[in-house]
Amino acid sequence: MKNRYLTSIFAPLLAMLVFLAILPACSNGGDTTSKPVSLSEMAFATAVDALNRPLDKKSYFPSGTPKIYCCVKVSNAPSDTEITADWVYIKGEDITAESVLMDRRSVKVDGTRYIAFSFSYSRPDTLWVKGEYKVVLYINGVPKVQGPFVIQ
Repeated sequence: MKNRYLTSIFAPLLAMLVFLAILPACSNGGDTTSKPVSLSEMAFATAVDALNRPLDKKSYFPSGTPKIYCCVKVSNAPSDTEITADWVYIKGEDITAESVLMDRRSVKVDGTRYIAFSFSYSRPDTLWVKGEYKVVLYINGVPKVQGPFVIQ
């Protein structure tokens, strides 16, 4: 009789303890929202590695530089996230032009990784115009970060 009484009390308590032990493993820690997409570690370079990380970070380039890369780390991007880069000539040697959009490139990404956009002239005898430039980076059409560089 005493064993039956103990079993009727402890069996439900044991089941409750097992349920409470398993519950945290089934939940997402109470976080019902995903982390937002972010851009970080923006840098300019003349070369990138196989993972699109800058090999020689710079903010000043000679006018004869054949190609400049804008590298950035994308974090927490759901599939089909669009990252766009606007290459803008701000001001400088060409006094007839200010804040001119030189190029716009976009790429679809997902996850966390580095991406690199590059800009170069199509003819080998064309040089960069000396002055101030910037690249503006967008996530799905919304401007998020920008970075300056100079051509000397």
